[in-house]
Amino acid sequence: MSTSDKDTYRIWSDRVKVAKEYHRRFMLDPIEKIERVWRGEERSHWSSRDLEWINVNLTYANSKLVPPQIWFANPEIIVEPLTDRIEETDMMGQPVPIDVVRNAELVKPVLEQKLEQIKFKPEMQKVVRDAYLFGIGVMKEGWGSQYGKIGQKPIAKAKNDEPSGDNVQTTPITGLNMNIQPEQPWFLRVHPRDILLPSWARSYDEMEFVVHKILRRVSDVKSDTRYKNVENLEGTRRSHDNTSDGQRGGNWDEQEEFVEIWEIHYRTAAKKDDPMDREYEPGTTMFKIVVLAEGHNEILYHEVDEIAMTVGHFPFRFLVYSEDPDRIYPNSDVLQTIDLQQEICILRSYNLEVVKRQPAKTLVGASGCSDPKQEEQLQQNVPLSFVKVNDPNQFKVLEYPSISQDNYALQDRMMGDFRIISGVGENQQGSAAADTATEASIIQNNLGIRTGAMLDATKDCAIGCFYDLFCLLTEFAEEREIVRIDGPEGAQWKGWTADDIRGRYRFKIDVTQMQPPNNNVRKKMAFDFLNVALAPNSQQFFNVPEVIRQVAKTFTDVFPNVDALLRDQAAANQAEEILAMMNGQEVPVEPWHPHAEHLVLLERTMQSPAFALMPPEAQALIQQHAMQHQQLLQQTARGSGKSPAGMTAPQEGVGAVPAQIANRVPTEGSMMAGANGGRMPQGM
Repeated sequence: MSTSDKDTYRIWSDRVKVAKEYHRRFMLDPIEKIERVWRGEERSHWSSRDLEWINVNLTYANSKLVPPQIWFANPEIIVEPLTDRIEETDMMGQPVPIDVVRNAELVKPVLEQKLEQIKFKPEMQKVVRDAYLFGIGVMKEGWGSQYGKIGQKPIAKAKNDEPSGDNVQTTPITGLNMNIQPEQPWFLRVHPRDILLPSWARSYDEMEFVVHKILRRVSDVKSDTRYKNVENLEGTRRSHDNTSDGQRGGNWDEQEEFVEIWEIHYRTAAKKDDPMDREYEPGTTMFKIVVLAEGHNEILYHEVDEIAMTVGHFPFRFLVYSEDPDRIYPNSDVLQTIDLQQEICILRSYNLEVVKRQPAKTLVGASGCSDPKQEEQLQQNVPLSFVKVNDPNQFKVLEYPSISQDNYALQDRMMGDFRIISGVGENQQGSAAADTATEASIIQNNLGIRTGAMLDATKDCAIGCFYDLFCLLTEFAEEREIVRIDGPEGAQWKGWTADDIRGRYRFKIDVTQMQPPNNNVRKKMAFDFLNVALAPNSQQFFNVPEVIRQVAKTFTDVFPNVDALLRDQAAANQAEEILAMMNGQEVPVEPWHPHAEHLVLLERTMQSPAFALMPPEAQALIQQHAMQHQQLLQQTARGSGKSPAGMTAPQEGVGAVPAQIANRVPTEGSMMAGANGGRMPQGM
């Protein structure tokens, strides 16, 4: 090992040693305690061995309730161009203009499709759960391989060495996770127990390095062509070991050797005399990776961190819900509730013991019991309905006190304290009922303050991930792919490359889309809006029939086919207009009217035998009305570049003449064969 490598090894092995101790004290110990409680493995030291332990696992219940409220689904990504065009240089150094506004149309569907392909949602849900339980969640990002960026061609063991012999790797190791595919981005949750941070840092912006502990098979490490100095590498763990990392696997008969890898991501300034920095100006912020192994005194890997250089930061996104301004490791809200949960468990266990002792205990003298079998049952504390005795004076019933009401009051107080500290109230648990809308609003607002802060932090983390995904695609995507674009005309498929999505953008999301839909809230809001629209002074400002239609559609869970319950409003409106024109009233045509739907009904009316029997004035009004619809339809078609035939087709049944019109349109039988000189028939 060269002098430089020896110095690098010494520096980083010392830093890792300090970081591990700091991590054990402020992160690992709390994590292990929380996980024991969460799994139901923690038993209070106050409980006796003979006391039956009742585990009221509120921590587990809340972990199943709160995180899904934070990230239920991937939200829609809003892409805003920061400029109309940019200019980049090609491989020949020639300027290449890029239309940012045009490319923005592809960025959104490409990102959303990639998030679906790489299964971002389940990974983000794990990160949110970690942040809730431990105060911090970690998302790691990369390209092509779990252990660093890797191409499709064999990689040399050292940067300037050619692979040789058994070390040639024709198929790169992408990683153990099946979601990681060659030449594709990936985002994986990393357990906080496996992340070491510098002890002197107070914020994530101050961090000079991040260490990712990875437990790998020794055989995999030796066959990974990125690594050097692996000949003497030995395992430090076994497959059956319960390690401090909580990783369990393998079996006792087929043990495999594992080694803890320390993947150290650090930042520094580019140096003029460093071969790795030769492509960068001196002083440029550089991100690099150095890899060490537990119990191994040689460097395995030391190169530029391509992922970090692409996204502009360490290849991790941190989600923190409870920051500590004086420590890099955050607090955990769940940790603050563990003692309370233990007290509740102790109290419930004690109550159970009292209940078990409630059946009256019977004392019988040595000569008092007449049944040997009953005597044996008494000695074994088996409940009996009656006891036969020879001497009543040898019989005595012992009464035990019942559970005090103060005990129940104490339990209620403990539960109240738990809800205050955890931030999960009865209404979130589905056990509280508000008598008034005001009361419900107060409860929701109080509990929503903490949830709102969690949503805001999650939003910032997610937007950061989306930005990094965009950077990875524009930097490393080489193959042409296709993306589905949903629009007014249906789904379309369009090909894209990295050049088609380049640009400078701002990404936004709506946090409400991350949460599960609340149908009750939606229905309540719909009814509130309906009441506003139906108010006497408000009806003139609203399309009331359409409001009713939209409100009705909020009940699709009860009535799946809501449209079948609603009459076609377009047809109904035109039917009323035809009745008016038959009575000699002129009806104007507005530009926003559904022209195509109205024309269907007008055409069928004019082609019906009854139309010829109408007064000429009514015929003229209907024909003029139809012509106005046709003219406006053509204008709309020209503006959209479509032909009238390509406009939205009328709904099924629109063309049918409504019964109220059919009953009032004159028939040949009701006319006097023109004897009335064109007068309206009787009954009209």
